[in-house]
Amino acid sequence: YNVGEYMLLEKFVRHVALRLGVEPKIKYLPSWAYPPLDAVPAFLKNKKPKVQALFNKVMYDDSALMKEVKYAYGTLKGIDLTIDYYQKQKMLV
Repeated sequence: YNVGEYMLLEKFVRHVALRLGVEPKIKYLPSWAYPPLDAVPAFLKNKKPKVQALFNKVMYDDSALMKEVKYAYGTLKGIDLTIDYYQKQKMLV
């Protein structure tokens, strides 16, 4: 299903966990961990340029697609339909 606009990963995990009847397991990094993580790509770029590709950010914008296609479902409904499909196929319990 083409489910539509983005949502925060935390909200996605919580919704899927709710639908599956399990407790969501969400881990948070403390704020002091972010500056060292931001330095990793620059450090690796100086050491091994091939590894830098792992850290390249890719941003997608689906605003043009939303104007043309007009998503039939919202994000949460799309997740629900996807879970229902896999449960009917007995690929998800």
